Amino acid sequence: MKTKFTFIAFAILSSYAFGQDEKKEPSHDIGFNTNIVFNGIFNSNNNSSYNFIYKVQKTPTRANRYSLNFSINMDNWPNLSSYGYTSSNVFIAPTIGKEWQTKVAQRWVWYYGFDLGPTYSINYQEDNSINNNVVSQNIYDRRSYGASILPFLGIRFAISEKLYLSAEANMNFAYSYLLNKNTTISPGVKNETSGSSMNFRARTGAATGIFVFYRF
Repeated sequence: MKTKFTFIAFAILSSYAFGQDEKKEPSHDIGFNTNIVFNGIFNSNNNSSYNFIYKVQKTPTRANRYSLNFSINMDNWPNLSSYGYTSSNVFIAPTIGKEWQTKVAQRWVWYYGFDLGPTYSINYQEDNSINNNVVSQNIYDRRSYGASILPFLGIRFAISEKLYLSAEANMNFAYSYLLNKNTTISPGVKNETSGSSMNFRARTGAATGIFVFYRF
């Protein structure tokens, strides 16, 4: 389903890009990460990762960016014999940012800037086991609230006046506040532990892979 959606979206963008006459300089860009395609083709698990960016061109060399990055991973293994578990992992990170652009060739543009915004994630797992007809349960619940700033550097290639590809790398400076809760339940006994911590992380890497953008 995920792969079909991506191919349909790409076909729509391509038809607009090649089928419409240019009437004015486009000032809006909308794009999605092609990792959606590759994850759908090559990954057989239930993990899905999505990244979308919308840009508003304010001047010929500067744009505002609005993006949403989220991932979902859900598994459910029923207790067929002596063990089963349910897990769900969700990550959401909306950002806003600025982008500056420099044309270096007929179809090539360098760009740089920064994105910033809040982050939120949930990691939940519930384990169930049976030993000598005694059922026990362990629940692990971790939640993270934070914020990040991501300076980036990228390059894009124009396929047509309205369709282009881009790739970028970034640095990620992120702060997060973690809440952890563990609960163990067995007949007549319930134990619960909880705690919190703060974390600061700085790392570099590929920010978004390859994007397909349509301009309008």
